[in-house]
Parts: sequence; C-alpha cells; structure tokens
Amino acid sequence: VWGGFLASALPELTLKTGCVDIISFGEGEYTWHELLDALENNRTLDTVKGLIYAGENGQLIRTPERELIDLAALPPINFDLMDLEYYFFSYYSCKKAANLYASKGCPGRCTFCYNTFFNRNCHRTRPPEHVIGELRYLVDKYGIDGVFFNDDSMFGSKEEAYVFCRTITDAGLDLKWGCFSIIGLLGKDELQYMYDAGC
Repeated sequence: VWGGFLASALPELTLKTGCVDIISFGEGEYTWHELLDALENNRTLDTVKGLIYAGENGQLIRTPERELIDLAALPPINFDLMDLEYYFFSYYSCKKAANLYASKGCPGRCTFCYNTFFNRNCHRTRPPEHVIGELRYLVDKYGIDGVFFNDDSMFGSKEEAYVFCRTITDAGLDLKWGCFSIIGLLGKDELQYMYDAGC
C-alpha cells in the first residue's frame, strides 16, 4: 500500500510498477485506519474512502474521495512510538533539531504544485496547544534546541503568522525554528516579528 503525493497524482503509473497493490490517495490518516480494519475483517475495499486499486479486469477502481481532516480531531503525536534520535539533525545554529508540522495545505494556486489536488488549496492549522505540547515534550525529554516546520506553507495569512509567533513566544521555549512560506504573503513587519520569535 502506497500513499503520498506521487501515488495520489499518478496512480496508474504507480500501480504499473508491479510492487503496489493499493493506493491511499489524499490524506491517509483515516483511510489507513479503515483499510486495516477492512482487511482484518474481510470487508471489500470499496467500503473505504480514498483508495485506488486494480479490479479483476485490470481497470482502476477509485473509491469516493475522503473529506479533508479536521486537524483538531487528530491526537498529538506520540513520539514514544519511534526512535527519535535517528531523526534529529543540525540546523543553522542548532545542534539538535527536529521536524514537525503545524498545518497542512496552502492557499496558493500554483500550477506546478500538488497542493491543488491533494489539499484542495486549503490551509488548515493544528491546535496550537498540540504543537506547543509536542515542542515542550521534545525540549524536556530530548533537549532539542531547534525545529523545522515542514508545512507546505506555514501560514495562510499574515494574521496566522502573528498568532503563531505570539503562541511560541508566550510558551517560553528557547528554540530556533524555520519554515516554508509563500513568497509575497508576508511583508517586512511579519518577517521581523517571526525573527523576534526565534525564526
């Protein structure tokens, strides 16, 4: 079973590789959960939204598209399920940084980007308390001093930038951080505010 941007964008090509049986297209959190439940209970795949697979005659079967996830409904990340030491890296002045995400999607409509079909040009943020809780956990347990947010675009608006920077500053975490953003979305004042908040 494959998921992600490439498999979602090019399902026929992905299935033709011969090493993939099922594609989970779009966001996979709920799709994978339901797929495993269907396989375990011998239910047909057509009962699971967000799948593409080859039928008996080789034709592609595509189940209905899944609704975008309300990120507040997802639990905070349980870092104890993985060996985090393998994933830490150096980042600018940071000796021990981690990757994290605070949002999904992007409001941009760039013609070259997967975002149009994958996130439907929507930008959704995770609850700030989840992000801050995860950061605090990583600082307290692992001693990280930096984080890079791998969001498609960290902010969907200038207001989101101010809210996030206030949140991370108020949390009192001594962290450096970096992120991706859309060119032209943020002005000099926002960039300075981000810098003052540790970016």
